[in-house]
Amino acid sequence: MDKQFCPNHTWVVKAPIYINFRKHNCPECKSLLRVVKRNRIVLAGSEEARKLGAEPSMFIYQSGKLKVHWKEFKCPQCGRQVSVAEMKRLEGYPD
Repeated sequence: MDKQFCPNHTWVVKAPIYINFRKHNCPECKSLLRVVKRNRIVLAGSEEARKLGAEPSMFIYQSGKLKVHWKEFKCPQCGRQVSVAEMKRLEGYPD
């Protein structure tokens, strides 16, 4: 985790029911995946913030550094990390 000070935090929550109430298997080794929390400090309004899913409306109230939090899947066996969007694509779900 980043140890930099960042007063602004935002959570990017996409498909919470899909993430939390369904079992997902690793595309590599077929083990049951775990949900892990990820974060990154970016500049509010930057292209990187947009790619991570931070909404442009967040930038009206927040400037400077923004700590973006999101969830991904991680395999405890092989260590592969899979984003929610990639997992949906692999399982054949629409966006």
